[in-house]
Parts: sequence; structure tokens; C-alpha cells
Amino acid sequence: MFAENIETRRPGRPLKSNNDDDKNQSRKALLQAAKELFSNAPFAKVSTRKIAERAGVNPALIRYYFINKDGLYQQMLVGMAEELQNNIMNFDWTEASSPIEPIVRSYAAMFEKEPGVAKLIFRELLLNDENSRSKVIDLVIRPDKEFVLKFMKSPHFKPLKPGVNPVFLVLHIMGSTVLPYLMKETIEEVEGAPLTSESFEQMIQQSIQFIETAFINQE
Repeated sequence: MFAENIETRRPGRPLKSNNDDDKNQSRKALLQAAKELFSNAPFAKVSTRKIAERAGVNPALIRYYFINKDGLYQQMLVGMAEELQNNIMNFDWTEASSPIEPIVRSYAAMFEKEPGVAKLIFRELLLNDENSRSKVIDLVIRPDKEFVLKFMKSPHFKPLKPGVNPVFLVLHIMGSTVLPYLMKETIEEVEGAPLTSESFEQMIQQSIQFIETAFINQE
């Protein structure tokens, strides 16, 4: 296994039983509702009442599972990091054109599934207060960076070119993958046409080719 356990605080009470489907679904519904609402509004503008209404559950369950809104927000971020790592680990290597492809496509799959996540991450990093920015860095960016760096040490990977900083490589992968989803409307305006699935696929392939050529030793 390439993944290391992410040691994070798990606010709130644990589930009483793994077989308690109703309670597990309520917890998942709260996390999904939080992701949808925080993708469209900053932390301070999203109330626990709105989250519970979107999830279709009793607001008291937020306190039961997460203690408070901040605990729910943190667990939402942890879930985003874990989703990316699971996507990479479950990638079908028989379909990979290069060792970079699982990483690039895993980011793309997450942002394609929920484009609002890209806006959430970049809004918190660029526009909000230091506390919100620190949470995104500590619970999403840093764990994903460490995971990808460990993954890149696997036998699948060729050595990096001399002088390449692996941290910068990971940040480049993150940035090049998220931008098409973050700037979809802008790209469509420049192109004068809607972005199709074929357009996104072309951008993904070009990102893979560029990263391979620029950072990976081909000898």
C-alpha cells in the first residue's frame, strides 16, 4: 500500500454500529449537503440549519456526529482528500498510458463529479481568512501532496529529471487539473463554444503528455 493513514481529529460521536444504515446515511447526507453548500458560499454564510435542510435530517444530528459546524467542515475536507487517494489506488493500471495518468485522471474525476469542489478549494485558499485557508491546506492539500509523493516512489514511476522538485510537480498536477473545471465558463467564452467531454479529455491528455515530457526522465 502506498497510502499512509491520515491522522485527523474525528469530531463527534462514532457510529454505534456499522450496520446501522439509517444513521450512516444521515451522516453521509450531512457531509454531501455541506460540500454542496460550502462550494457555493463561504463558511460564515452557511448555517447548520441550511445544511440539515439540504440533507433532509434533524439539525441535532450535526452535533451528534460532528459536535458543531466546524467539525462537520473538517470532516468534509478529510473526505475530499480520502476520495482522491482512493481514486488513485483503485485506478486500473492496465488502462494507464503513463504512471502520471492515474494521478491526473483521479483529480479530474473528482472535479468532474463535483465541479463545486474546485471552487471551494480555491476560494478558501485565495479569498477567505487564514483559519479557513489553513484547514484546506492541512486537511486536503498537504495529505494529498504527501500521498502522491509516496505513490511516485512506487516501481511504476521512472525517475524525475535532475533538478525537478517533486513538491512543485505535485502542485503543478493539482493546478493543471483543476483549472479547466474552475474556469469552465471563461474557457467557453474564449472558445465561443461549450466545453464538451471530448474537450476535457483532450485537456487531460495534453496535461499528461506535458507533465511526462517536462518532469519525468525518459531515458
